[in-house]
Amino acid sequence: MSNESKRYVFNDNAKWSKVILCMPYVLREIEISIKDNKGKSHKTNLSDDERDFLLVVIMAYDMNALQYKQADECITMLSYEDIARQLKCSRSKAYRICSRLIENNLLICSNKDNRKGTSKSAYIPNVETLQKHIKNYLEKYPEYKI
Repeated sequence: MSNESKRYVFNDNAKWSKVILCMPYVLREIEISIKDNKGKSHKTNLSDDERDFLLVVIMAYDMNALQYKQADECITMLSYEDIARQLKCSRSKAYRICSRLIENNLLICSNKDNRKGTSKSAYIPNVETLQKHIKNYLEKYPEYKI
C-alpha cells in the first residue's frame, strides 16, 4: 500500500457523488407511519437502527449496481439474517425493521429461490421511492446537486 493511499479511508479516485454524500441526511428526513399499541397510526422519523439497516441495503445494492453498470442486473439482495449479522442485532429485531421498511415502501422483498441458508426472502431498496426522497432533499439543499 502506498503512502498516498494510506491517507484515505476509501479511495476510488473521487468518484463518490454528492448524492452519496447527502444520503445519511436524506434518511434522517424520511418520515414513516407506525402503529401504536392501540392500532393508531402516526408519523415519525426513521430510528437509528432503521437508518443503518436501510443504508446497508442501499450501499450493497449500489455497490453491485455500479459493478454491473445497470441496476437491473444487480444481483445483491440481502436477507434480514445477512443484515442482522452485519449490524450485530437479533434476527427478530432485523425482521421487525425489514417489515416496517417494507410497509413504508422503502424496501422491496423479493423471494429468491437460489439463496443459500434458511432465509427465503431477500431485500433490495425501493429505488423509485428513495429517488423521490433524494430529489426532495436536493430541492431544499441545492448545494448538493451534481
